[in-house]
Amino acid sequence: MLFNLNDDTTENPMDQAVISGGASTQTSTPYIFSEWQPWYQGIDRAVGTADLAFDAVPSVLSTPVARKQNVNALRIDLTNSGISFYTTPAAPKDRPCQTVGATVTGFLSAETAVTVAINANFSWYDQDVVGGNFSLMGLAISQGNVVCDPTVPAPPPGHTTDADVPNQSYAGAMAMLISQTNEVTFQLVTQENLKNVSDYYTAIAGSPQPAEGGWPPQEQVPGPIFLVENGVNQGTPQPGPTEKIAGRTAVGLSADGQYLYLVTLDGCEIAAWPYGGGFYDIAQWLIIAGAYTGLNLDGGGSTSMACRDSNNSPVLMNVPFGNEPAQATPGVPRAVGNFFGVVTRPLS
Repeated sequence: MLFNLNDDTTENPMDQAVISGGASTQTSTPYIFSEWQPWYQGIDRAVGTADLAFDAVPSVLSTPVARKQNVNALRIDLTNSGISFYTTPAAPKDRPCQTVGATVTGFLSAETAVTVAINANFSWYDQDVVGGNFSLMGLAISQGNVVCDPTVPAPPPGHTTDADVPNQSYAGAMAMLISQTNEVTFQLVTQENLKNVSDYYTAIAGSPQPAEGGWPPQEQVPGPIFLVENGVNQGTPQPGPTEKIAGRTAVGLSADGQYLYLVTLDGCEIAAWPYGGGFYDIAQWLIIAGAYTGLNLDGGGSTSMACRDSNNSPVLMNVPFGNEPAQATPGVPRAVGNFFGVVTRPLS
């Protein structure tokens, strides 16, 4: 695993760090965020850490709130001609599902052109194991092929007649769409908000997390449809967030549309100490990274980020707790239904 504030990788991201922030980061909470370091062609990496919940200060809450936060961030230059994107493809037609379950390192092993990856859409399953049958929540497009259409019922057949995402109060309502020329846009795509998505080559979807586990459709927990909008944190700092203190995965876009940010915040819901974050925390990390718009993806034990090492082997970048809530074992990736991958080349 590559999250280590003093790791011995070729480029140590903590050699130069920013401690706390200025007005542009909209927070007075102390944190450390490294300078961006070249990681692959068109991709820079940074890491961050904080020991308190963001803005848990007397002016907002009664006392500072302890909350361990470890972050991995990637900055993708969308103007780099060598960058492209790839998501989990559709399952074989004889499977009663949309995708086949995999871990993030397994996804990289199977998709040899992909360099880095994070988990993406919320999903559900018949068995949450590698090879299990998974259905997604929200739009998913892989290489121009629609994997999940949120306007129709999701598999398995017969479990519901309701659309995968009836309206914006359901999980997976907000889609991130990417054209073949790497133009990124965010749009509501639901049964109620129909969109023509034929011009897009890649898409994933997010929102506040589902209120309960189960096959789609699933209503969201209370929270903002965007984590960050117009550069402003849309969350609410809380000592005990409704959405839980947990691992978080999010994507963001810079104001000028040049940079796409992939951010994971490690966390464990059953840790003996507050470990992870709520919507406000992950939104703040997106802002610190440089995002003007930000979207929440699947999180908790699903939160994972991986890349290829110098031997081209998949390696975890974050510390997932994929077997929670049964156990709190660090470094165990969970099998999920969808990943968002970036295709590029090494620096040299």
